Amino acid sequence: MDSGFQRDRALLKTRHGGLGYRLHEERCLFLNSLNNIAPLMVGGARPLWKELRGTLGGEKDFHPTEKERRWVTFFASESRYGAELRAEIICMKDLYVQTCTEAGHEVPKEHGVFDAEPESFGVRVEEGGGEVHKLQRALMDTIKPLRAEGLKVRAEALHPNDARRAPYLQAGWSRTANTIYNNAPTQRKEFKLEEEFQTAALRNQAAPVRAIDSLNFCRFQTPNSANVSTRVDPFGNNLFLGSLKEEDADGVTRTRCRCNLRGRMRRSHDGFQNWVSHWLKVARIPHRGGAKGRPNTCKGMFSQECAQLVVPRKDGETDEEYEDRREKLLNSIIADICIDLRHTELGDPTKELKALLGYQHLVDFKTLLPGQRYRADTDATTGSVVNGRQEEVSPDYEKKATKLDSHVPGDAATPFQDRLKTFGINGRVLGPTVGAWCEVSEDFDLILDLIAHALADEETSTIQVPHHQSVARQKSKLVADFGLMMHLTWARQLLDNREFVLVEGRHPSSDPNHGRDDAGYDSEEEERDLHHQDMYMNGGRNHHFGPPPTQEG
Repeated sequence: MDSGFQRDRALLKTRHGGLGYRLHEERCLFLNSLNNIAPLMVGGARPLWKELRGTLGGEKDFHPTEKERRWVTFFASESRYGAELRAEIICMKDLYVQTCTEAGHEVPKEHGVFDAEPESFGVRVEEGGGEVHKLQRALMDTIKPLRAEGLKVRAEALHPNDARRAPYLQAGWSRTANTIYNNAPTQRKEFKLEEEFQTAALRNQAAPVRAIDSLNFCRFQTPNSANVSTRVDPFGNNLFLGSLKEEDADGVTRTRCRCNLRGRMRRSHDGFQNWVSHWLKVARIPHRGGAKGRPNTCKGMFSQECAQLVVPRKDGETDEEYEDRREKLLNSIIADICIDLRHTELGDPTKELKALLGYQHLVDFKTLLPGQRYRADTDATTGSVVNGRQEEVSPDYEKKATKLDSHVPGDAATPFQDRLKTFGINGRVLGPTVGAWCEVSEDFDLILDLIAHALADEETSTIQVPHHQSVARQKSKLVADFGLMMHLTWARQLLDNREFVLVEGRHPSSDPNHGRDDAGYDSEEEERDLHHQDMYMNGGRNHHFGPPPTQEG
């Protein structure tokens, strides 16, 4: 059961999937203060309080060459403060051992600070080690990651159907998932309702969603439930997968996915696609497909090959059925975006980016909802599910090309497969995937790196700043912007799907106004103005960058 899982997760740093809460009883302020002031009080040529040398120790105790005995005199003085200091040192050392054990380390990991004896605590034990500056921070920065490892061990021990398991294992260490607590809303993406932010935050922590409390005992249909209704999950996971039985024009009852009735899954998919297209345009990277692509679709990239297709008619097939099947076959290999890097040059690209240059790359975006993929995952590493889905994209395109080639006359004719191999590296199609808890796959991270390097090249051409610092700042901004957009998109979809459960009444819809929350803008100048305004006003939240301080008087 592990009833304390969410409480302990909240105590982790936000970059480890927590909320950044700190327990006061674990903050070694007394130890930290004495470690800082004792050398100043009795050490040096001009001590602040040399009368305390008989209690705290003499100048030799805190001399750089004798620091291994810094607390010997203090502990032997029978001072109550000395006893409390020793007890706090032992408590911190025991906490480190306990944390290592919970993280799965049978023997505590060697550490230059915790391995010191109580009499010399605060001095590094390594050869040539010196005094530890900011002792409390050094101690807690060691313990916090170990606690995150321990929580991961506990998460792996949870039942696969436990709603707390997948969000932490898959997105607990994801930068895009955890950005909700570290960044302010940007000019493009902001939570318009309190329950939108509340829902996004609760889903991030795998906690029951308050906005659907009133629906917890209601039932609704899912595509795989036949005629049996399902209770609404308090975490909102199964509310993404509603279904509706309707009669078509011929009176045949069909089951349709309710979450797609108003195009909400398509809205989420297109939102991710248009966000990438927007930033590719800002970075001056040529592409087609998406809101800012030229053209805004990838149709026609296989037009010459499609002209060779011969689709035979099946027995008893009507003209309408034949045209639908033929159109579906022709559209099966259309990508979302095609990024043209044949003439793109980047300054100081990474090894992975350098491999992309010189090619056109087909990109097919994928989104995942909570479901069987997450429950069946055995890897239990950050993003393993979205990375697994990403690796299916390119083989799927190869299968589609092979199927299309089967309709081309001639046994040796493979125009679609030959054309597919002209894209990417040996025909590989990029499959950036966005998970149910806002984690992203490696291909998505690669595209972020591409955009960040292009933006950094433009910035360093006009401003004298180290290129690697500019890349880090640009990527941090992209992660923040996309992370907020993902949280907002999933939260709105969940809240909007409440109407499929209600019998009487209706919750207010949070569908965005057309044109206001999309990634597109009226002009390139407006895009750049808002981009630089965001960097100017919110940049200081992540790095030393932001508006100059105001002067009073």
